[in-house]
Amino acid sequence: IALGEALLMVNVLRYIDEDAARGRLYVPAELIRQAGLDPAAELGRLVAAPAFATVRATMLPLAENAFAAADALAPRTRATRLLAIRLIAATYRRLLRQLARRPGTRPRLGFGARCGALVAALRGAA
Repeated sequence: IALGEALLMVNVLRYIDEDAARGRLYVPAELIRQAGLDPAAELGRLVAAPAFATVRATMLPLAENAFAAADALAPRTRATRLLAIRLIAATYRRLLRQLARRPGTRPRLGFGARCGALVAALRGAA
């Protein structure tokens, strides 16, 4: 569940702008209010508002904490038994790092980053 929450938060962050353009937003209204914004505002203007950067920044550590919780709960077993799960976690952690470095962009992982995720997953880390 913790890993699912982490993956969900990364996807929410990845697609904020695209989702807003389609008339939907999956960011908690409370985070929007905390940034001094109105969750009922027109979505395009809402996500373009300078204060919305605070919302994005607030979600980053929430996702990291969910990844940490998932790590703490993960069974200690051979990496190959959980390879798919660890590969997904490692890939999404890399996406989260890109989102932290370049907020408001849609990150994409190149071949090297994907290989790095695979190596991390094989080692039993994400």
